[in-house]
Amino acid sequence: MRKHGETVEVLALVAGEPDDLGNDTKSWGLPLKVANVLVAPSSTTDLNGAIRPDGDSTTLNLYFPKSFTGVLRGARVIVRGETYEVQGDPFAYDPTITPGARNLVVSVERVEG
Repeated sequence: MRKHGETVEVLALVAGEPDDLGNDTKSWGLPLKVANVLVAPSSTTDLNGAIRPDGDSTTLNLYFPKSFTGVLRGARVIVRGETYEVQGDPFAYDPTITPGARNLVVSVERVEG
């Protein structure tokens, strides 16, 4: 099978040991490399207002292969060395009715400034 996508890394939150007060803790797990992901720019927006005059937001659409079965809700994805936050809870198209190698569109965002 020919591959045209990139390799990205998915970081999911994992439950840790309770802290000294018994509160649940979470941390970022080890990166899971996912190959053959298509990366498409979606939008870039300046953040307006007095609080973040130099801020901007970059959104990408990532097209994951049908072989990916991980959970992306609340995850982070590293694309070309930059870390993005997954937006929402991505839901895959039914693979039996989706032509091609991909069936999951994931919107990710990075905010700076």
